[in-house]
Parts: sequence; C-alpha cells; structure tokens
Amino acid sequence: MKESFEKVFGEITSPLFRIMSGYDIANAGLKRFENNICTFHVGNGYFLSVSHNLIFYNNIPRSLSDADFNRIITAAPIPIQQIIRQNYVLNSTLNKYRWNENPQTTQALLQLFPQIAYDTRYPNLYNDNICKPYLLLQFRGNAFMGNPELNNRFTTGRYFYEQEFNRHTFLIDLKIHKIIVSSDIAIYKIDDSFIDLIPSIPSINADYNIYDIGDPDFYCLQGAPINELGRLLHKSQIEGYIDHFSPQLRLNNQNYIFEGNRYLIKGYFRFGSSGAPYLHYDRENDLFKVNAIQSEACPLQMMIQGNKEKNAQYVNAIATPIKNIQSELEPLLN
Repeated sequence: MKESFEKVFGEITSPLFRIMSGYDIANAGLKRFENNICTFHVGNGYFLSVSHNLIFYNNIPRSLSDADFNRIITAAPIPIQQIIRQNYVLNSTLNKYRWNENPQTTQALLQLFPQIAYDTRYPNLYNDNICKPYLLLQFRGNAFMGNPELNNRFTTGRYFYEQEFNRHTFLIDLKIHKIIVSSDIAIYKIDDSFIDLIPSIPSINADYNIYDIGDPDFYCLQGAPINELGRLLHKSQIEGYIDHFSPQLRLNNQNYIFEGNRYLIKGYFRFGSSGAPYLHYDRENDLFKVNAIQSEACPLQMMIQGNKEKNAQYVNAIATPIKNIQSELEPLLN
C-alpha cells in the first residue's frame, strides 16, 4: 500500500474526525454527548462539516442552568410549561435542571420544543453555553496524536478512557465560525484555548477544481462500515452534476434551502457519513486533496421486483464541491 493512501486513514495521520455536542463533560457520571457528525481539518484550526445537523431543531436540551431553565419556561405557553417542568429534575451535584430522559415522553417533548419562543437549535444552545461542540480524537494508546507529553492539556473532563471500545478519547473545544446553509456546509474553528495544538492535528489541503464525470482518481474517506471509530478510504465515482434545489425548513419567516452546484456520486456511503470528505488523488505528486463533502442521499430509488414504493435503498449520494465555498475558505487558509 502506498504511504500516501495509508496516511489519509491512519489513526494518527488522518484528517478525518468527528464532532459531538457535549453537556457537563467535567462530571464523568453525568456527561452526555449527542449530534455525532463527520468533520475534517483543512488547516489553521478550521474544520468542515455539514450544516443540516445544526439548522434543524435540537433533540431536547439535556442540562440547563437555573437561568436557562427559566428562560425556556418563560418562552413556553402555560400548558407546555407544565409538561417541561414534569420532565426536568434539579440535580443537586450540578445545580442544574436535567432532562429525566423518560422515553415515554420523548416524542411529546420533540413536538413541543419547536412551539416555544426560545430557539433550541444547536447554534443557539452553543451561543448560550448550554452545550458545546467538541472535536473527538480517539486513539488506541494513551497519547494524544502519539505524543504523551500533550496529554496534560486535557483537563476537566476532556480526556476519558472508553473501556468498551478500547479507546482513549480527547476532546477539543470548537466554535462555529460560519454556517453556509445553501451549500449544507458548516465551518468550525478550534477554540483559542487549544490553538497551540493546531500543528499537531493532521489536515488536508483544499482542491477547488470541478472534476470530470467518471474521473478515475476520486475517493471517499468516511467512518468504517461497522463503527465510525475506524476509517474507510474507497473509490467513488462522479456520475453527474446537479443544479440543486431542496427546500429544508421554514422558520421565523426564513427559508432554509440547499441549492447550487453539486456532484452526483455513485459509491458506498454509510449512514452517518454526512460531512465526510471526497478526496482527489494527485498521481503526479502522490497526494490527496479534499474536493467535496458528503451532504445527502440522492432520492433516485431502486426498483425491486417492479416496485419502488416504500423502498429507501438509494445508491447515489449528493456531494457539495469545495469550490462552492472557495471565497469563504481561502482567506481562512492563506
């Protein structure tokens, strides 16, 4: 295997990571994570992912300070206030109101939260410090990027060993730099408190070219088929081009629409691969660059025994070329 190929999916050399939203990470028994999404480092501490996990409503805020809880209660009509109070319990250890995670009321809460005046989507929760986006870096050995001298940078819950996975997990605080809804792209940046670690984190250069249908050097880098703790690099094919238009959401008199140029991709993509990079291999210089981002499944349904009703077996993906955000990205990387 060529070293350049092994490098892009190796444990301490790959630019592919994951982002999750974390609550109360300093408390080992009470920390909670959700909103698991692919991301990759394009340099200078900037990470690209999709935006669709941000622009839709958050599941349910899991942990709220007294001020945040009262803000949400005040924003809710009186009948909804009572339901919210019934599903949150004051935790004396954290001095916070915690969702009781009752599965019997989960669906009711999911329907109720969009009806209140307070915006419970992730960007707003991040802005109000209710939860925070974290970059997850996971290794078999207890050494951040193979360097145990950097381990002391991870305090207050930002390191833990997951015995069931045999992985040492390190967390780095992120913040949203910009959401570009039309391209289904979110740009994250490492928090200033971790800026010194940027040179230690592998990155991949951006490629703003648009490649031909059937280009032989197009690859997808995503989580491994069984569990995203691993990584998978495989051939993909540009099967066509799309002038995309896909209304996603209307909220507060604002339309959220995915539109603009896209690739139609044929090739394997696993559930949870949104945000994974499509790479182009430069044979002459023996290196990979990121050219597009996995965005959506393409609803071109397969027909089985003459029937395509209730059939969700899609074989095509929709990917956003990096060229769509060239004007946003270049100033950050130069």
